[in-house]
Amino acid sequence: MFTKNLKCALLVAALAGLFVAASAQAGVIAGGNGSFETNTYTSGNQAASGLWFINASGGGASGWTFSGGTRWFMANGCGYGASSDGTYFLNVASWATPMVATTTISGLTVGSQYALTFDVSQRQGLYNSTDAMTVVIDTTTPTSKTITMTDLPSVQSGSADSVNYVSESLTFTATAESQTLTLTGQTEVSAETHNDFVVDNFKVSSVPEPSTLAMLSAGLLGLLAYAWRKQK
Repeated sequence: MFTKNLKCALLVAALAGLFVAASAQAGVIAGGNGSFETNTYTSGNQAASGLWFINASGGGASGWTFSGGTRWFMANGCGYGASSDGTYFLNVASWATPMVATTTISGLTVGSQYALTFDVSQRQGLYNSTDAMTVVIDTTTPTSKTITMTDLPSVQSGSADSVNYVSESLTFTATAESQTLTLTGQTEVSAETHNDFVVDNFKVSSVPEPSTLAMLSAGLLGLLAYAWRKQK
């Protein structure tokens, strides 16, 4: 009897866990194109094999807009890095003016907490220790994070496609059902001091509230206690 009651208690607890997970709705970034896999880049704006100049006409990554300095969109085999999720990735760079990439995080619940995660690496062969990239989410009080070259493992040796991605995260509380995410590369002092990061695999997940987890734990303990009393 005890085993049967315990199984029932665990089943109810598992169902409660699924309810908690479902109640915290995950956000959607760039309409589901957080890894740049949906795009319209063609040979018309191709600078080299697997390398596209975003300023050129005729191409784009669905859900993203780009402005500012030199902007490169890349694919595996281009000789400047590799994707961490799929085939395509973005080079965040700038020359005289900052390079800016923006997208929308949709499907949010106001007041709920979320975690933005993404992969970032130095671009092989281009390094300046003072280079930095900022990531900003336009909550009422903007949520931001600055990443510098010194935060990342070096990829200055190895093949041209060498990368050493680090998973970065940024936690924010939604103040609207959709928020704008902006990536900005710093302005360079000269063309020889490239601010070159490669980024990929942007995702947004919900962060359960501590009170919700506490209630779930209390419910599980209560069910286990009930099963124990029943077997006595």
